[in-house]
Amino acid sequence: MKAFSAALFLLATLVAINCHSQSATKAQLKNLTGDWLGEFTFEESRNTIMMAMSLSENTGKKGKGILNFPEFFNSSNSIEVKLENSQVLFNELEMTQGYEMDLNGKYLLSYVSADSIYGNYTDGDMTVTGEFWMKRKSKLEKSQLDKFERIQTASLAYYGLSLVKELQQSESSKDILEQVGKRQTKESDSFNQFTIIGRMQVNTVEVPIIIYYLKPEFMKFEFQIQNVTFYSVINQKEKWEYDPVNDKLKITPHEEQAKSEDIFSFRGSSYLSNLEDGYSIKSVKRSQLDSLSTYRIVMGKEEARITYFIDDQTLDIVRIDKDQTSEYRLKYKTIKGQRVPTVFLNIEANQKIRMDFEQIDFDSSVEEELFDIPAELLAKQKKEERAKDEEFYELGLQYLESEDYPKAIEHFTKAIELNSDITRYYQKRGEAKVSNGDYYGSIGDYTRAIELTPRSAVLYNLLATVKYKLKDYRNALPDYTKAIQLDSNYLQAYYNRAYTYANLDDIDNSIQDFRTLCRKDSTNANYFLNLGIMLAQNESYTEAINAYNYSLLLNGENATTYNYKGVSQFNLENYEEAASAFKYAIKYDSTSGTKFNNLGNTFLNLEKYDSAILSYQNALSIDAENDDYYNNMGKAYYYDESYKAAESFYSKAIAINGQDASYFDNRAKAKEALQDFTGAIEDYNISIDLYSTDPAIYYLRGLLKIGIHDYYDGCRDLRKSAEMGYEGATEAIKEKCTD
Repeated sequence: MKAFSAALFLLATLVAINCHSQSATKAQLKNLTGDWLGEFTFEESRNTIMMAMSLSENTGKKGKGILNFPEFFNSSNSIEVKLENSQVLFNELEMTQGYEMDLNGKYLLSYVSADSIYGNYTDGDMTVTGEFWMKRKSKLEKSQLDKFERIQTASLAYYGLSLVKELQQSESSKDILEQVGKRQTKESDSFNQFTIIGRMQVNTVEVPIIIYYLKPEFMKFEFQIQNVTFYSVINQKEKWEYDPVNDKLKITPHEEQAKSEDIFSFRGSSYLSNLEDGYSIKSVKRSQLDSLSTYRIVMGKEEARITYFIDDQTLDIVRIDKDQTSEYRLKYKTIKGQRVPTVFLNIEANQKIRMDFEQIDFDSSVEEELFDIPAELLAKQKKEERAKDEEFYELGLQYLESEDYPKAIEHFTKAIELNSDITRYYQKRGEAKVSNGDYYGSIGDYTRAIELTPRSAVLYNLLATVKYKLKDYRNALPDYTKAIQLDSNYLQAYYNRAYTYANLDDIDNSIQDFRTLCRKDSTNANYFLNLGIMLAQNESYTEAINAYNYSLLLNGENATTYNYKGVSQFNLENYEEAASAFKYAIKYDSTSGTKFNNLGNTFLNLEKYDSAILSYQNALSIDAENDDYYNNMGKAYYYDESYKAAESFYSKAIAINGQDASYFDNRAKAKEALQDFTGAIEDYNISIDLYSTDPAIYYLRGLLKIGIHDYYDGCRDLRKSAEMGYEGATEAIKEKCTD
C-alpha cells in the first residue's frame, strides 16, 4: 500500500515507536497465528484508522494472512509473514477486496509478544511512513472489542463489499476488454445535450436538482436549499460557482480546474478515453460487488489508479474508483436505445452523495448562453474585487516594509489575481521577489509592468538592475539606456549604466556617464569619487586625482576617497603624496587592514622599512589571516636585511595560501640570503610547479644551482629562461655555461 491519495496509503513520515526492540524468533512468528485488531496511524496527518489481521497458515518460517482496513473503503489485501534479518515483517501480496492499492510496502515489527505487536510501515522506497499496533482479538477488553466490531459493521454498511476474484478459466482479459470497448465506443457519442431533473441527498440532507448538459464541455448543476438556488457550472472558458447564502461567486479558469470530471457526468467515464490520456491496463479480474457480479478493470498512469466495475451481464459501468472516491452508477434505464444510469452514488471517507434522476430529457433545447455567468453577478463581483485588490496591495506593502517577503509576494499576487491591469502591483511584487532572491521571477513582473506602462523610466531601471544582479550585463545595458531616453535626468540610471559599461570593460563609456553625472549634479561627492575610480582603471591617474580632490572638497572626511587617491599617487610613483593620502584614509577609518597595507607598501618604496613594518603590523592586527599582509611584511624585513624574520613571514603567508608562486619566490630569496641554497632551490621548484611560464624563476634557479656548482642543471635552467625570452639569460649562458 502506497498511496492514500490515488490508491490506499501514501503514508507520511513515521516517528519510530519507543518500544523495546527484540530479535525475532521462529517461536514469535508462530505466535502470530490467529486474529488481531488494532490501529494504523499516518504520521503527517496523525489520522488513525482501524486495521485487522487474520493469520492462518504459519510454519514458523513463513505465514500467510489477510490485512483489512475497514475505514478505507473496507479494503483488504493478502500478506506474507516471514523472518528476515532476525525481524518479523509482513509483505503485501495482492488485493482481496475494496479500493485498489499499490502493494509495495512492508510492515516491520519492532515488538512481538504473545498478545501484542507494534511496528513501522515502510513504503516502496523503504521510507518509514507509518506506525501500527495490534492486540490478539481474544485478549481485547470487551469495550475495545465492541468498538472495533462497531467500526467493522458501520464500514461494511457504508462502503459495501467488493471482493476481488480471478477470472474464470473460460474467460480471457483480452475478450473482456474487447466486449467492453465495443460497448464504450457505441455509447461515446450518444448524448449531445440533455436536461435532468431529480433529487440529491448529501449524507442526510435531500434537495431538488436540475442538470443541463451540452456537448462538448458545458455542464450546469443547480440545486435548491430552502427555495434558494445554488449553481455549479462549467463552460468552455471556466468553472463558476455561486453561493447565494453568502452571496459569493467563485470563478476558476480551465487551466486551474479539471473540466467536467468534478460533476456527475456521462463524460470521462470510458476506460477508452483514459487510454487516450496515457493510462494503461494494469489488471482485469472479477469482483463480487455486494450482490452484483462484475468485471474489475484497473488502469494506471504513474502513481494514479482508476478502477472500473463492469456488470458482467449488461456491460454497464456500475462503479468507478478514483481519487479516494467510489462513484456508483445504478438503476440503468434504456432511453432512446441507450443505457443510462438513473442513480449516482458518490462515496468518500466522510461524505456520501446520492442523486436520483426522476426525469431525463434528451429532446430539450439547451443553448450555450445558459452556461454563462449572469451579467449582474459578474458586475457585482468586479466591483467587490476592485475594492479588495487594494486591500491586498496595502497589506503587501506592509509585509514588504517589514521584510516578510514571502507574505508580501502572496498578497501582491492576490491583488493581481483580482485586478491584473495595475502596474504598481507587478512592480512591488517584482521588488519583493528581488529581495527574496527570485530574480528570474521579478523579470517577469517588471516586464508585465512595462507592458502596462511602457514609458516608465523607473520600471526599465528596475528591470535592468535585476539583469545586472544576474551578471547579464549585455541585456541590462539597453534597458538602462531606455530608462535614460525616457528621462534624461534620471541620475540613478546613468550611475547604473556606468557600472554596467565597466563590467563590460567599456571604461570609456563608463567615464562618459560619470562625467555626465558630475555635470548634472556637481554637489555629489560620490559621482566624482566613481569618476576617479574609472579614470584610474583607464590609467589616467592625474585626472583621477583631480576627480578625487573635487570629491574631497565636497566630503573631506571620506576615507575611501583618500585611499583611492593614495593608490593613484602610488601608481604615479609620488610616494610621499601617496603616504599622506593613506594617512588621511586611516585617520577617518582605522578599521581597514587594506589602508594600513597600502601605507606599508608606500613606506616600502620610500625605503622606510621600520614604518612599513609598523603599518603591516597594524594591518595584521585587523586581519590576522591575510596572506598578502604577511608576504608584504616579509618584503619589509628582507629589504631591511633581516632575512630570518623575512623567511618567517613568507612562511606564514604560504601557510595561509600555498598556491601563490610569488610567495615561494620571495622565501627562496630570503633562504638564499641565509645561505640555505638547498631550501631556496626547493622553493623555486614549488614556484615553477605552480606557475611554469615565468622565465625569471628559471633564471634565478639556474644562477643558484651554478652557485653551488650544479652546472648541468643550472645551465639547463638558463637555456630554458633564454628560450622563454628572459633578458640577461643569454649573457649569463655565455658567461657561466661555456664548455
